[in-house]
Amino acid sequence: MIVAVGPPLDAVEQHMDLLCHLTGLVAYDLKTRLRPDAWGVVRTLADPKDAFALAHKLQENGLRAVVLDPAVAWDPARRTASVRALEIGTEMLVVGLREGTLRLPHGSLVSIVRGELRIGEATSWLGGSRGAAAYHVPTAGATELPGGREASTGGSFDAIAVADLHFADELCIARLDIKTFDFSSVGTDERNVESLDELVNRLAESAGVRVDRASRRSSLLSQVPAMPLPRVSAALVGPSSGLEGYPATTTPRPADSPTGSEAPSSSVRTSRRPPADPRFDGYSRLVGEAERLARALAVVSGG
Repeated sequence: MIVAVGPPLDAVEQHMDLLCHLTGLVAYDLKTRLRPDAWGVVRTLADPKDAFALAHKLQENGLRAVVLDPAVAWDPARRTASVRALEIGTEMLVVGLREGTLRLPHGSLVSIVRGELRIGEATSWLGGSRGAAAYHVPTAGATELPGGREASTGGSFDAIAVADLHFADELCIARLDIKTFDFSSVGTDERNVESLDELVNRLAESAGVRVDRASRRSSLLSQVPAMPLPRVSAALVGPSSGLEGYPATTTPRPADSPTGSEAPSSSVRTSRRPPADPRFDGYSRLVGEAERLARALAVVSGG
Protein backbone atom coordinates (compact mmCIF):
# COMPACT_ATOMS: atom_id res chain seq x y z
CA MET A 1 0.00 0.00 0.00
CA ILE A 2 1.17 3.53 -0.79
CA VAL A 3 1.17 6.19 1.91
CA ALA A 4 1.13 9.49 0.05
CA VAL A 5 1.07 13.11 1.15
CA GLY A 6 -0.30 15.85 -1.06
CA PRO A 7 -0.20 19.62 -1.35
CA PRO A 8 -0.19 21.96 0.38
CA LEU A 9 2.99 20.82 2.10
CA ASP A 10 3.65 23.86 4.28
CA ALA A 11 4.20 21.72 7.36
CA VAL A 12 7.10 19.67 5.99
CA GLU A 13 9.94 21.93 7.16
CA GLN A 14 8.18 22.83 10.38
CA HIS A 15 7.66 19.21 11.40
CA MET A 16 10.73 17.66 9.76
CA ASP A 17 12.04 15.96 12.92
CA LEU A 18 8.61 14.52 13.67
CA LEU A 19 8.17 13.39 10.07
CA CYS A 20 11.53 11.61 10.15
CA HIS A 21 10.42 9.83 13.33
CA LEU A 22 7.00 8.85 11.95
CA THR A 23 8.13 7.69 8.52
CA GLY A 24 11.52 6.22 9.32
CA LEU A 25 13.10 8.37 6.60
CA VAL A 26 15.95 10.83 6.88
CA ALA A 27 15.37 14.52 6.09
CA TYR A 28 17.12 14.27 2.71
CA ASP A 29 14.77 11.51 1.52
CA LEU A 30 11.71 13.40 2.70
CA LYS A 31 12.76 16.55 0.87
CA THR A 32 13.21 14.64 -2.39
CA ARG A 33 9.89 12.80 -2.03
CA LEU A 34 7.72 15.65 -0.78
CA ARG A 35 7.76 18.57 -3.17
CA PRO A 36 5.50 21.61 -3.38
CA ASP A 37 2.39 21.20 -5.55
CA ALA A 38 2.92 17.46 -5.97
CA TRP A 39 1.77 14.25 -4.33
CA GLY A 40 4.67 12.45 -2.72
CA VAL A 41 5.16 8.91 -1.45
CA VAL A 42 6.54 8.70 2.08
CA ARG A 43 6.32 4.92 2.49
CA THR A 44 5.12 1.78 0.74
CA LEU A 45 3.91 -0.82 3.24
CA ALA A 46 2.68 -4.35 2.66
CA ASP A 47 0.36 -4.39 5.68
CA PRO A 48 -2.72 -2.15 5.18
CA LYS A 49 -3.06 -1.68 8.94
CA ASP A 50 0.44 -0.24 9.14
CA ALA A 51 -0.24 2.00 6.16
CA PHE A 52 -3.47 3.41 7.62
CA ALA A 53 -1.83 3.88 11.03
CA LEU A 54 0.99 5.92 9.51
CA ALA A 55 -1.44 7.97 7.39
CA HIS A 56 -3.52 8.72 10.49
CA LYS A 57 -0.47 10.00 12.35
CA LEU A 58 0.45 12.23 9.42
CA GLN A 59 -3.11 13.57 9.26
CA GLU A 60 -2.98 14.39 12.96
CA ASN A 61 0.00 16.62 12.19
CA GLY A 62 -1.84 18.63 9.55
CA LEU A 63 -0.80 16.82 6.38
CA ARG A 64 -3.10 15.60 3.59
CA ALA A 65 -2.12 11.95 3.88
CA VAL A 66 -3.96 9.09 2.17
CA VAL A 67 -3.47 5.38 1.60
CA LEU A 68 -3.56 4.25 -2.04
CA ASP A 69 -3.82 0.78 -3.49
CA PRO A 70 -1.42 0.59 -6.48
CA ALA A 71 -4.04 -1.47 -8.32
CA VAL A 72 -6.04 1.76 -8.76
CA ALA A 73 -3.60 2.67 -11.54
CA TRP A 74 -5.03 -0.08 -13.77
CA ASP A 75 -8.50 -0.56 -12.33
CA PRO A 76 -10.61 -1.32 -15.46
CA ALA A 77 -13.61 0.43 -13.89
CA ARG A 78 -11.71 3.73 -14.11
CA ARG A 79 -11.95 4.04 -17.85
CA THR A 80 -10.95 7.10 -19.82
CA ALA A 81 -13.37 8.80 -22.19
CA SER A 82 -12.58 11.53 -24.70
CA VAL A 83 -14.26 14.87 -24.09
CA ARG A 84 -15.54 16.21 -27.39
CA ALA A 85 -17.23 19.38 -26.09
CA LEU A 86 -17.76 21.17 -22.80
CA GLU A 87 -20.29 23.61 -21.43
CA ILE A 88 -19.41 25.47 -18.23
CA GLY A 89 -22.63 26.70 -16.68
CA THR A 90 -23.09 28.70 -13.52
CA GLU A 91 -23.72 25.54 -11.48
CA MET A 92 -23.32 22.57 -13.83
CA LEU A 93 -20.69 21.13 -16.11
CA VAL A 94 -22.01 19.51 -19.27
CA VAL A 95 -19.35 17.14 -20.54
CA GLY A 96 -19.92 15.87 -24.07
CA LEU A 97 -18.37 12.43 -24.64
CA ARG A 98 -18.41 10.10 -27.62
CA GLU A 99 -20.56 7.71 -25.60
CA GLY A 100 -22.99 10.25 -24.15
CA THR A 101 -23.21 13.31 -21.94
CA LEU A 102 -22.34 13.84 -18.29
CA ARG A 103 -24.18 16.59 -16.41
CA LEU A 104 -22.43 17.21 -13.12
CA PRO A 105 -22.37 20.01 -10.55
CA HIS A 106 -19.13 21.97 -10.33
CA GLY A 107 -18.58 20.59 -6.85
CA SER A 108 -18.31 17.04 -8.18
CA LEU A 109 -14.99 17.83 -9.86
CA VAL A 110 -12.21 16.85 -7.44
CA SER A 111 -9.06 17.25 -9.50
CA ILE A 112 -7.60 18.11 -12.90
CA VAL A 113 -4.41 16.32 -13.94
CA ARG A 114 -2.58 18.22 -16.66
CA GLY A 115 0.23 16.62 -18.63
CA GLU A 116 1.18 15.09 -21.93
CA LEU A 117 0.91 11.65 -23.47
CA ARG A 118 3.93 10.10 -25.14
CA ILE A 119 2.57 8.01 -28.01
CA GLY A 120 4.82 5.54 -29.80
CA GLU A 121 8.00 3.70 -28.87
CA ALA A 122 8.59 6.06 -25.97
CA THR A 123 5.65 4.50 -24.13
CA SER A 124 6.21 0.79 -24.79
CA TRP A 125 6.04 0.01 -21.09
CA LEU A 126 3.63 -2.91 -20.71
CA GLY A 127 5.63 -5.55 -18.94
CA GLY A 128 7.57 -3.48 -16.45
CA SER A 129 10.51 -2.59 -18.69
CA ARG A 130 11.31 1.10 -18.47
CA GLY A 131 13.60 1.93 -21.35
CA ALA A 132 15.46 5.21 -21.66
CA ALA A 133 12.94 6.34 -24.27
CA ALA A 134 10.24 6.45 -21.61
CA TYR A 135 12.17 9.18 -19.85
CA HIS A 136 13.11 11.09 -23.01
CA VAL A 137 13.63 14.81 -22.43
CA PRO A 138 13.68 17.03 -25.51
CA THR A 139 17.15 18.26 -26.35
CA ALA A 140 18.08 21.81 -27.16
CA GLY A 141 17.89 20.94 -30.85
CA ALA A 142 14.41 19.46 -30.63
CA THR A 143 11.73 20.90 -32.87
CA GLU A 144 8.11 21.11 -31.81
CA LEU A 145 5.65 20.51 -34.61
CA PRO A 146 1.94 21.38 -34.82
CA GLY A 147 -0.41 19.00 -33.04
CA GLY A 148 2.08 18.12 -30.33
CA ARG A 149 4.62 16.06 -32.28
CA GLU A 150 8.16 16.61 -31.09
CA ALA A 151 11.11 15.56 -33.20
CA SER A 152 14.79 15.39 -32.27
CA THR A 153 17.97 13.70 -33.37
CA GLY A 154 17.03 10.78 -31.12
CA GLY A 155 13.86 9.98 -33.05
CA SER A 156 10.32 11.25 -32.87
CA PHE A 157 7.12 10.62 -30.96
CA ASP A 158 3.73 12.17 -30.48
CA ALA A 159 3.49 14.35 -27.38
CA ILE A 160 -0.19 15.14 -26.93
CA ALA A 161 -1.23 17.75 -24.37
CA VAL A 162 -4.09 16.45 -22.22
CA ALA A 163 -6.06 17.26 -19.09
CA ASP A 164 -7.89 14.56 -17.11
CA LEU A 165 -11.01 15.51 -15.16
CA HIS A 166 -11.65 13.40 -12.04
CA PHE A 167 -15.01 13.42 -10.25
CA ALA A 168 -16.12 12.54 -6.74
CA ASP A 169 -18.84 10.01 -7.58
CA GLU A 170 -17.99 9.13 -11.18
CA LEU A 171 -15.12 6.74 -11.90
CA CYS A 172 -15.02 7.58 -15.59
CA ILE A 173 -12.09 9.91 -16.30
CA ALA A 174 -12.99 12.64 -18.79
CA ARG A 175 -9.94 13.46 -20.93
CA LEU A 176 -9.46 16.62 -22.93
CA ASP A 177 -6.75 16.52 -25.58
CA ILE A 178 -5.87 19.13 -28.15
CA LYS A 179 -6.31 16.74 -31.08
CA THR A 180 -9.95 15.85 -30.56
CA PHE A 181 -11.54 18.46 -28.26
CA ASP A 182 -13.82 21.02 -29.91
CA PHE A 183 -12.50 24.28 -28.49
CA SER A 184 -15.30 26.22 -30.19
CA SER A 185 -17.60 24.81 -27.49
CA VAL A 186 -15.77 27.03 -24.98
CA GLY A 187 -15.54 30.09 -27.20
CA THR A 188 -12.25 29.79 -29.07
CA ASP A 189 -11.11 28.46 -32.43
CA GLU A 190 -7.47 28.08 -31.36
CA ARG A 191 -6.47 24.41 -30.97
CA ASN A 192 -3.24 24.62 -29.00
CA VAL A 193 -1.66 24.13 -25.60
CA GLU A 194 -2.37 27.70 -24.53
CA SER A 195 -6.10 27.22 -25.15
CA LEU A 196 -6.07 24.00 -23.15
CA ASP A 197 -4.28 25.63 -20.22
CA GLU A 198 -6.66 28.59 -20.27
CA LEU A 199 -9.63 26.20 -20.16
CA VAL A 200 -8.05 24.15 -17.36
CA ASN A 201 -7.47 27.26 -15.26
CA ARG A 202 -11.05 28.38 -15.86
CA LEU A 203 -12.40 24.99 -14.80
CA ALA A 204 -10.20 24.86 -11.71
CA GLU A 205 -11.32 28.30 -10.60
CA SER A 206 -15.02 27.61 -11.14
CA ALA A 207 -14.88 24.27 -9.29
CA GLY A 208 -12.36 25.29 -6.63
CA VAL A 209 -9.96 22.42 -7.32
CA ARG A 210 -6.23 22.20 -7.79
CA VAL A 211 -4.53 21.39 -11.07
CA ASP A 212 -1.83 18.73 -10.81
CA ARG A 213 1.05 19.44 -13.18
CA ALA A 214 3.62 17.25 -11.44
CA SER A 215 3.55 14.16 -13.68
CA ARG A 216 7.26 14.50 -14.46
CA ARG A 217 8.56 15.14 -10.93
CA SER A 218 6.20 13.58 -8.40
CA SER A 219 7.56 10.58 -6.51
CA LEU A 220 4.11 9.04 -6.95
CA LEU A 221 5.04 8.35 -10.56
CA SER A 222 7.68 5.86 -9.41
CA GLN A 223 4.92 3.78 -7.79
CA VAL A 224 2.84 3.29 -10.93
CA PRO A 225 2.89 -0.48 -11.48
CA ALA A 226 3.53 -1.93 -14.91
CA MET A 227 0.33 -2.15 -16.91
CA PRO A 228 -1.04 -5.71 -16.64
CA LEU A 229 -1.57 -7.59 -19.87
CA PRO A 230 -5.36 -8.06 -20.06
CA ARG A 231 -6.88 -11.50 -20.55
CA VAL A 232 -9.37 -10.85 -23.29
CA SER A 233 -11.22 -12.84 -25.88
CA ALA A 234 -11.43 -11.81 -29.52
CA ALA A 235 -14.90 -10.38 -28.86
CA LEU A 236 -13.49 -8.01 -26.26
CA VAL A 237 -10.76 -6.53 -28.43
CA GLY A 238 -11.63 -2.91 -29.08
CA PRO A 239 -11.37 -1.35 -32.54
CA SER A 240 -8.82 1.25 -33.47
CA SER A 241 -9.70 4.75 -32.33
CA GLY A 242 -9.56 5.85 -35.95
CA LEU A 243 -7.24 8.76 -35.12
CA GLU A 244 -3.84 9.07 -36.71
CA GLY A 245 -1.13 8.02 -34.30
CA TYR A 246 -3.59 6.59 -31.76
CA PRO A 247 -3.11 2.90 -30.97
CA ALA A 248 -5.82 0.26 -30.96
CA THR A 249 -6.94 -0.66 -27.45
CA THR A 250 -8.45 -3.56 -25.58
CA THR A 251 -11.10 -3.62 -22.90
CA PRO A 252 -10.14 -5.93 -20.00
CA ARG A 253 -12.82 -7.61 -17.96
CA PRO A 254 -13.45 -6.04 -14.54
CA ALA A 255 -12.41 -9.22 -12.74
CA ASP A 256 -8.93 -9.10 -14.25
CA SER A 257 -7.59 -6.25 -12.08
CA PRO A 258 -9.45 -5.94 -8.80
CA THR A 259 -8.75 -2.87 -6.70
CA GLY A 260 -9.46 -4.64 -3.44
CA SER A 261 -11.86 -1.93 -2.31
CA GLU A 262 -15.34 -0.80 -3.19
CA ALA A 263 -15.50 2.30 -5.39
CA PRO A 264 -18.25 4.42 -6.93
CA SER A 265 -19.79 2.87 -10.02
CA SER A 266 -19.33 4.63 -13.33
CA SER A 267 -22.31 5.68 -15.41
CA VAL A 268 -20.21 5.83 -18.58
CA ARG A 269 -18.91 2.76 -20.35
CA THR A 270 -16.44 3.49 -23.11
CA SER A 271 -16.37 1.23 -26.17
CA ARG A 272 -13.50 3.21 -27.63
CA ARG A 273 -10.77 4.82 -25.64
CA PRO A 274 -8.67 7.93 -26.27
CA PRO A 275 -4.90 7.75 -26.81
CA ALA A 276 -3.00 6.23 -23.92
CA ASP A 277 0.38 6.58 -22.25
CA PRO A 278 0.85 3.79 -19.68
CA ARG A 279 2.84 5.90 -17.23
CA PHE A 280 0.71 9.04 -17.39
CA ASP A 281 -2.56 7.08 -17.30
CA GLY A 282 -1.57 5.24 -14.13
CA TYR A 283 -0.26 8.41 -12.52
CA SER A 284 -3.45 10.32 -13.34
CA ARG A 285 -5.65 7.62 -11.78
CA LEU A 286 -3.59 7.59 -8.58
CA VAL A 287 -3.70 11.38 -8.26
CA GLY A 288 -7.43 11.42 -8.92
CA GLU A 289 -8.01 8.80 -6.23
CA ALA A 290 -5.73 10.63 -3.78
CA GLU A 291 -7.66 13.87 -4.23
CA ARG A 292 -10.97 12.00 -3.91
CA LEU A 293 -9.87 10.38 -0.63
CA ALA A 294 -8.41 13.64 0.71
CA ARG A 295 -11.70 15.45 0.07
CA ALA A 296 -13.66 12.70 1.81
CA LEU A 297 -11.34 12.85 4.83
CA ALA A 298 -11.69 16.63 5.00
CA VAL A 299 -15.48 16.29 5.03
CA VAL A 300 -15.35 13.71 7.83
CA SER A 301 -12.99 15.83 9.92
CA GLY A 302 -14.95 18.99 9.22
CA GLY A 303 -11.99 20.65 7.49
